[in-house]
Amino acid sequence: MGEAGLPQSVLVEKQRVVIDELKGKLNLKVDDMDRLTFDDLRWQVDSAIDQVRKKYLIPKWDLPQVGISYFIRFSIQNQDRIVNSVSLYRASMGSSNGNLI
Repeated sequence: MGEAGLPQSVLVEKQRVVIDELKGKLNLKVDDMDRLTFDDLRWQVDSAIDQVRKKYLIPKWDLPQVGISYFIRFSIQNQDRIVNSVSLYRASMGSSNGNLI
């Protein structure tokens, strides 16, 4: 996977860039890496990824709420078309009162 003939110092510097980016973007707390065990490091990475997952991914139990939110947003954005469709339907059925239903 590594680049052929890449000097060790360049490889280490690239690894440092990756770690620094992950630390900043994932709130990864590994500044005292030299004192942490391998299991501690794994736990820190798992914890940081879990925080991102909880913050940005939609849990299963929120899906009905998302569906309702989408329906409301769609209805508001398409209100004129919906009202026109209802008016056309009512006209075709011979109803001319002001109620939508």
